[in-house]
Formats: sequence, C-alpha cells, structure tokens
Amino acid sequence: IGTGGLERSECGTIVSNWLRSDGRGIDTAFVYRDQPVVAKAIADAGLDRRSLFITSKVPGCIGTKDAVEVNLRQLGTDYIDLMLIHFPRLGDCSEAWATLEDYHARGVLRAIGVSNFKRRDLKHLLRSATVVPAVNQIQHNVLKHDDDTIAFSRANNITIEAYSPLGRGGHSG
Repeated sequence: IGTGGLERSECGTIVSNWLRSDGRGIDTAFVYRDQPVVAKAIADAGLDRRSLFITSKVPGCIGTKDAVEVNLRQLGTDYIDLMLIHFPRLGDCSEAWATLEDYHARGVLRAIGVSNFKRRDLKHLLRSATVVPAVNQIQHNVLKHDDDTIAFSRANNITIEAYSPLGRGGHSG
C-alpha cells in the first residue's frame, strides 16, 4: 500500500487494516510526514519485520545521509528494503547515489532505486553509478506514460514500478 496522499489522521488505520488483511508491502516517504504513524501501525501489528517489504524515499539529491538516518529512525527499523531518490532535483544526484550505494553495501538499504527519473536523469546517474538502480518508480497508466524512459530503463535492467496505475482517480471517458 502506498501512503502518499493519505490524510495523516487516517494513515495509521489504513496501514493497520492493510497489515491485518495480510498486506505486507508499504510504500512511504519522508515528505509524506506519516512515517511515525506507519511505524506505530507496524509495531502494533506485532509482525516479524522480515515479513514486511518497506519502501521509503529520500526527498532529493542533497542531504542524503541525514535523510536515510531520519527514515530509519521514523520507521523504527534498522534496515529498509528499498530506498528511492524521490525526485531528481536539487542538483546532481551522483553524490546522493554514492551515499545510497554505501548504505546498500552495508546492508542497511537492501535495494536502491529512483523515482520520477526521466531518461536524461537516468543516463546522467548511470555515468557514475556502481550499482544500477533496481527500480524507477514513475507514474504510469493508460493516460500518462513515458515510453522513452520505460524503454531506456528496460535496456539498462531497471525495473519500472508504476504509481497511480489507475490515474489518481482520473478516467478516459
């Protein structure tokens, strides 16, 4: 379940219900300002952390080390299954990526990837990356898709993960 766009007042209940119904994947981010609520729902569920797959995000390409540490603290965990750079903004992401690679090498981040990166952003990142992003999480649905970025990602073994696959409530009719 993704927590982006949820009201904080409802987030804990929604995540708790998700976990009670055997949902085990949670996608959140520092900028959603709901990670402490997500952590409480996880703790209250009493589940083995290893049974969950938690995705979180650092906001951009600066302050990455601090952002990773805040994510870990807010989520009450010593590792995150997938950490993404949320947006390719605030400068060159090469240094931010190198920081994620370091945490990945130490096992603190089990997998690393990006979100909202276009072909040009990926191409620039890959020039210095020693670890290829596992995922590029992009908005993808019948109304909005970036075929060029998808083709480039596939050619470079980067999995596309769609968010808003139903178009955020939009429709074509």
